[in-house]
Amino acid sequence: MKKHIMLGILAMITTTKAINAANSIEETNLSHTERNTLPEAIESIAKKIKQRGDLAYISVARQLELLQSLSQFELGRFLLQRGGLNGYWTDYIINHPKQGRLTGLNAENQPFTQLESFLLDQAPTCLATQQRFEIFKREIQNRLHNSVILASIPCGLTADLLDLDFSQIPHFSIYGVNNHGKRPIWRSPKMTHLAAI
Repeated sequence: MKKHIMLGILAMITTTKAINAANSIEETNLSHTERNTLPEAIESIAKKIKQRGDLAYISVARQLELLQSLSQFELGRFLLQRGGLNGYWTDYIINHPKQGRLTGLNAENQPFTQLESFLLDQAPTCLATQQRFEIFKREIQNRLHNSVILASIPCGLTADLLDLDFSQIPHFSIYGVNNHGKRPIWRSPKMTHLAAI
């Protein structure tokens, strides 16, 4: 059951990416640019699902149900319209165990829908991302030393570095690198250098 839901969602996201590519978007990071209104995105994806027909692991009817379910919460709507995650939604997923899972409330301060709860609490991709984030954060924390230079690539919200405890580190540098130009990230009085590339 879980495998079929994940495969169905993957099929829809793949469909979204194909539709977005066909729309000749020139942005290098497609998930940062809204390309369709939500109704247009749903209509385009539904049309593609119907044209493609039943898949070996999921029927057209079930794909259309999942499509409607994704449109019922903010993360799902973002995925439908953009075909991927930006820094905000990546941070939302990786911090879910410390926030949404504890409060039972989503980004809209509402109880999680069944599909939203599945994505954040059971979907292997999200669980692996949450676990990997915590492992990397722990390993980076264990290697902090004076004058350390760190980079977050792509930086998104730079949570991988800004959530670390620098209280015992007199001087450090943080670089945030994205593919869409320079932007300031954050500056600490102890920080000797900070750059966004």
